[in-house]
Amino acid sequence: MRGCDVEPLGAMRYRCVASPQFRARWFVKGMTRAVVRQAPAVVFARKDRLQSDFLLKHFGVPEDGFPRHYVPASDPYMQAIVLGLGWGMLPELQMRDMRERGMVVDLAPTRPVDVALYWHAWKVQSPRMERLSRTLVTQARQLLKGGRA
Repeated sequence: MRGCDVEPLGAMRYRCVASPQFRARWFVKGMTRAVVRQAPAVVFARKDRLQSDFLLKHFGVPEDGFPRHYVPASDPYMQAIVLGLGWGMLPELQMRDMRERGMVVDLAPTRPVDVALYWHAWKVQSPRMERLSRTLVTQARQLLKGGRA
């Protein structure tokens, strides 16, 4: 955008996860093209392409080739996956503790999805907003994969 600076922050790593019960029901033999066309996914919103892109890349399944539930709120989305409504993509940072406690399992451990994140800010900012931007960029780069320190 004109008048804005864009700072790359790094990448947020997402994992394809489900509850252990969901995996036992749908993916007992792993993720296959036939099964992912039938197993329901949990998708954040209609513009969310993480699951669609993942299925197209790894299984050749098109956008309209799998069932899904839309849950457009972060915590309810995560809970829908934990409760077994479907499989979905969760940020590694958000779901790490749940995976360690056995609440979710990684369905595709060798197939993470990295999403590049950027900070957009006005070129001319108040000193307070400039400090906020600088702090946010520094902290995000330390936390995210591939961030520049």
